[in-house]
This record gives sequence, structure tokens and C-alpha cells, in this order.
Amino acid sequence: MPSASTAPGAGFPAPGSPVSLVFAPEAVSLFRVPQQGSPRSLLPGVVQAVDAASGLVTVRVALDDGPVISARITPAAWAELQLAVGQRLWCSVKATQVRLVPAPAPVGP
Repeated sequence: MPSASTAPGAGFPAPGSPVSLVFAPEAVSLFRVPQQGSPRSLLPGVVQAVDAASGLVTVRVALDDGPVISARITPAAWAELQLAVGQRLWCSVKATQVRLVPAPAPVGP
């Protein structure tokens, strides 16, 4: 929500226009089962790929409703989850970590 010092519409897409939700991979939490608590937006999906580099594990998750998101966690967290490519899991992103931006224009002929 804009603050009182923000001009109406400044930095926000027009009502009804397409938007994208943007967040850092470090803002995504992964769970084997749905969780209760502060992060209320739980997104079910399937592990699509896993890559370990620079002391972190990046997990690509194909969400049930289509998009693919990335989560970046520690190797210890990945080992604790005991997941593999193709297995189901739940993703959560705290609402305060999500940014709303205008959706990119479609690419095509």
C-alpha cells in the first residue's frame, strides 16, 4: 500500500493491469507438509531441479498452478528436507518480501 506521502498511483500498476510478483529466492521457505503460522500463503509444487553452488542449494519448484520459482537454502536445510527431483513440497513466501511490478509485455509474432 502506498504511504500518505506517496502520490496516488506512483509506482503502482494501473488497476486491472497484469502484474508479476517478485521476491528473492532466499525469501522462499520449503516444507514437506503444509505448515501453520505466520507465512499463510502456502504454494504446493514439485521439485524440478536442484543445484548446489557457492555454499547454498538452489531448488527450482514447479508450482501446481504453472509458474516455476526458485528457493535458496543451506545444504543442511536441504539434507533435513530429504527431498529429490520429482517429489512434492510446499513453498511459502512472507508477504513482506513480495514486490508487485507491472508484468512484462508478451513476446510473440
